[in-house]
Amino acid sequence: MNKSKKYINKNKSSQFYRVVYFPNQINAIAIMLIVLIYGFILFGLGKITFPKYDYISKLDYQQGGYHTEINPYVFIRGVVTDRSEVENKQDLRVQYRVFSYINAIGTNKPTNVRYAYSGIDVQGNMHYFYETSRKGTTLPVSHYVAASAIYVSGDRFDRYFMKVKYNITSGDTVLDKEVEISEKVIKLTNNELFFDKFTKKFKTSNELDEKLKVIFTAKQSTSATDQYDTNVKIEINDRTVPYYINMQSWIVTESKDIYPFLGLYNFCSPINFNPWYNTTVYKYIEPAYIYMKLYYTDQENEISSLYYKVSFTELLNNN
Repeated sequence: MNKSKKYINKNKSSQFYRVVYFPNQINAIAIMLIVLIYGFILFGLGKITFPKYDYISKLDYQQGGYHTEINPYVFIRGVVTDRSEVENKQDLRVQYRVFSYINAIGTNKPTNVRYAYSGIDVQGNMHYFYETSRKGTTLPVSHYVAASAIYVSGDRFDRYFMKVKYNITSGDTVLDKEVEISEKVIKLTNNELFFDKFTKKFKTSNELDEKLKVIFTAKQSTSATDQYDTNVKIEINDRTVPYYINMQSWIVTESKDIYPFLGLYNFCSPINFNPWYNTTVYKYIEPAYIYMKLYYTDQENEISSLYYKVSFTELLNNN
C-alpha cells in the first residue's frame, strides 16, 4: 500500500516537473513559431473587435457639365499661411476653405435637396466636406467651411466630387433624381512659368471672345496691415444660353513659387459669379502675379480657354 502511494506521488511529481519546466525544453525555433501564432490570433481578434473607424470610398462619378435642372458647383479659396513655429523660418502651407452651392437652372425648381461634397488630394486621401440628408431643403443652397482649416497632403487637391439627390415635379408626378459629378483640378506647372513656349499663352486680357470677363481685385486690408483683401468676379455676357465653366487661379510669388488660389468648378448657373467675401493674401509670401486658367464649354460642346495673368502691383494700383 505504501509502495503504491509512493509511486503515485512520484508520478505526480514527474508530471508537475514536466509542466513547470516545459519552456526550458523548447528550442528557439519552436518558441518563435508559438509567438507568431499567438500574434496572428491577437491581430485577428483586434481587427474584429476594433474595426477601422475611417474609410476611403473610391468615387467613380462622371465628368461635370451643363444640367437643365440643377447646378451643384464648388468654389475653393486657397490661403497661403506660415505654419512655422521657429523664428525667422517659414513653413508655407495652403489652407483651403471650401464653398458648396446648388442653384436651380430653370423655373421648375427642385425640392427636398440632399447633397454630399468631397475631394481627394494628390496623395489619395479623401476629405469629406459636407453631407446632409435633411428633408425639405430648398434652393439655392450654400454651405461652406469658414471657421475650420483644411490642410491637404502635398498642398494640392486632385479632384472634387459632388452628389445631389432631389425631387422635381413633372406634370402630376414627383420624380426622384440624382446627380453625381466630379471635376479634375486644373494645374499650373513650373514649365508654364519658365519656358517661353508655355508662358506666351498667358495673356494680359481678361476677356474671352465676348463670352465673359474675369475680374480680380486686390487692396490693402482694412483689418490688418500684413495682408491684402482679394476677390474675383466672373461676368457672363449672355446668361440665357447654356454654358459650363471650370476655373483655377494661382498666386505666383517673387521667388516663382506656385500656390493654388481661387478655383470654381462645374459652374453653369444663369448668373454672374460674384462672391461677397474677400480672400486673404498675406504680404510675407511676396505675391508677384495671379495666373489663371478658365475653360468655357458652350451649348455645342465646344471648349474655349482663357489663360490670363496679372501682376499684383497692377491690381493694387487699380484700387
